[in-house]
Amino acid sequence: MNLELTPQLVSQTVKTVEQNIFTTDKIIQIILLIALALLTLVIHKKIKLKLTTLLNNVTSDKKSKIYQKSKLLIKSLILPLTYNLLLILYIFLALNFFWPYKIMTIISEILTAWLIIRLMSSLFKNTFIIRLVSAFILTIVTLNIMNIYDRTIKLLDNIDFTTGEIRISLLLLIQGLFVLSLFMWAASQTTSFVETKIKNNSSLTPSLKVLLNKVIRFTVFGFAIIISLSSIGIDLTAFTVLSGGIGVGIGFGLQKIVSNFISGIIILIDKSVKPGDVIEIDNTYGLISSLNSRFVSIVTLNGEEYLIPNEDLITKKVVNLSYSDKLIRLEIPVGISYNSDVEQAIALIEQVAKEHQRVTSHKEPSCLLTGFGASSVELKLKFWIVDPENGLDNIKSELFLKIWQAFQSHDIEIPYPQHDLHLQSLPTELKEFRAN
Repeated sequence: MNLELTPQLVSQTVKTVEQNIFTTDKIIQIILLIALALLTLVIHKKIKLKLTTLLNNVTSDKKSKIYQKSKLLIKSLILPLTYNLLLILYIFLALNFFWPYKIMTIISEILTAWLIIRLMSSLFKNTFIIRLVSAFILTIVTLNIMNIYDRTIKLLDNIDFTTGEIRISLLLLIQGLFVLSLFMWAASQTTSFVETKIKNNSSLTPSLKVLLNKVIRFTVFGFAIIISLSSIGIDLTAFTVLSGGIGVGIGFGLQKIVSNFISGIIILIDKSVKPGDVIEIDNTYGLISSLNSRFVSIVTLNGEEYLIPNEDLITKKVVNLSYSDKLIRLEIPVGISYNSDVEQAIALIEQVAKEHQRVTSHKEPSCLLTGFGASSVELKLKFWIVDPENGLDNIKSELFLKIWQAFQSHDIEIPYPQHDLHLQSLPTELKEFRAN
């Protein structure tokens, strides 16, 4: 390093500092900043006490989330908010009396940005929206402090492309993404709130709840997109011809999707199936867990989940075991030996069915003699259950086992298959062997 340049460099640095920092206006503003900070420390405690007392008078439940969050905001925001208000008051006076205020403005802008970000972080849980708004606010503040905000906006607006009557600039895209994100977030919060209210409304049927949720979600998000595009100055009528051409082009490819969507609406309106129903379609048996715009989710008893297109529920044969009533009748066949007491067997079978917890007592189970087979007397047990979603084969298996145990304890025989063989003639050797 050239030592001869060192004094010159130091002198230039000192001169720059004196010209830009240690000026009369800036020293006055720094002193005023310190004075306003001291004044804030004095008065913010009184303001904090007044607001806390007011909060206690308004809210009776001290353990509620609203009370706790309001108390936290008072504690964390009163000091910087008071300081910022004093700065704004000084700036207002400075504009009228021509006092220096540039540093005050910079500090006030930074404080305002911090207060908005801090308030959003306390009130909202969506980190994406908080980060998006924070980045947007900090960018504006930074550009404004550097005095290049207007030039940056003009530069972004000049980077554009035009198609027909539509002009899209980089500035418009940034504004559109920001506004769209905010409106989509607001739409999401609105639909979540409404869906919760609908879900907790016991007077609505499950299918009507699903239909209302879909209509509200579609409507709110549709309006959010339209309002977002309109708010940034996009003429929506310019998309009419374009959307018509695109609609014709993709219409054929979306036939199944549209068909399933319309079928889903029909299903919700006619209430042919609803969440909680037990249905059977194409040898798939299970419980409907949810109705979606394109498909119905069916969960089987072994945990498998099938996604059945809505169109299939309209066009194919569907067995709904709980359409109007979950009460269904099941039958199981039982065979006993011709040497057994039939009346005792019938009584035992009916008693086993009555003692099973899943067999409803609203309709008594009955056992009937249905015929005389080649090897056994044929009986049939008929019983009713009200919870088909818990399975059909499992209750049949349990009843078969209980009947088997009851027959063994009462010496009732379940015969093996028997066949009588009658021979019209025998060979001579076999007749001689039989005679000996």
